Amino acid sequence: MADLAPWPDPHLVLVNLLDDLIVSDIVGSQLQPDFQQDMPVIRVRKVGGTDDKLTDFVRMVVDVYAADYETSRDLSEAVRQRLLSYPHITTAGRLDRCETEASPFELPWPDPSTRYHTATYRLSFRR
Repeated sequence: MADLAPWPDPHLVLVNLLDDLIVSDIVGSQLQPDFQQDMPVIRVRKVGGTDDKLTDFVRMVVDVYAADYETSRDLSEAVRQRLLSYPHITTAGRLDRCETEASPFELPWPDPSTRYHTATYRLSFRR
């Protein structure tokens, strides 16, 4: 059986797709201890998924950290609108489809100077 081409890396696709929404870098699954100095920050994390051999169905969580509620909320919604305007072709791969599993909502953060919104999406990538 021939080797199949790999699917795009969902982290790289999202970083490429969302990069122009903020000045600071979009991070992978880990926040740096001093991330608050660079807010707003977008963090993208793969938290599971499935495939059908042709399409990779990836569950991604997108977190937004900001110094105030409005920035965190508005940036979270900008991310959602961007993802939902699929398909997207990036240098890291093609995002064929996006569905919102949990729309952006605020969660408490231990430091009250940080506001935090999170959302979950199901993304589809073809080989």
